[in-house]
Parts: sequence; C-alpha cells; structure tokens
Amino acid sequence: MNKTPSLKSYIDEVVQRLSALQGLASQRRQTTKVKAAGTCLTLLRGRANGTKEILASGGPDVAVQVANVSIQQSVYDPCIEFFASLLEEKES
Repeated sequence: MNKTPSLKSYIDEVVQRLSALQGLASQRRQTTKVKAAGTCLTLLRGRANGTKEILASGGPDVAVQVANVSIQQSVYDPCIEFFASLLEEKES
C-alpha cells in the first residue's frame, strides 16, 4: 500500500527543493534563461509558502488535505523536474 504524505510534509519538501533550485540558479551564469527560471522558482516558492500559511492557520480538514496532496503534486512535481533539468544542463 502506497502511503500518501501529509500535505504539510509535502509542502515542506517542495519549499526545500525550490530553495535548493534557487541556490543552483544563483550559482549559474546569469543568462536570460537562468534569470527567468529563478523568477519562476521565486513565484512557485511564494505559492508554496502561502499554502504553508493556510495550513498553519487551521486550513482544510484531513480528508481534504489527502485530496490536495495529489493536486499539489500535479502542480509542483512537473515544475520542479523541468527547472532541475534546465538548471543542471551544461552551459554552452
């Protein structure tokens, strides 16, 4: 049986991964593509932090959170994978 993480733990993980990618972007040569990626990562991290604040203020109940994890994963995971591949590719 596949255990679904709680929404809070998933969002915490997302914020960590986005922070790591922002660090990677800041170490790269600041081309237009890297600057754009850094901006998008900042926006995504702000959205994730907003979700954390909603949860901290007593957001949705547990049943809604379980459904939200799969929705949040469908939003964040592809973005994180894309920006990771973009920032880890060799500079030309």
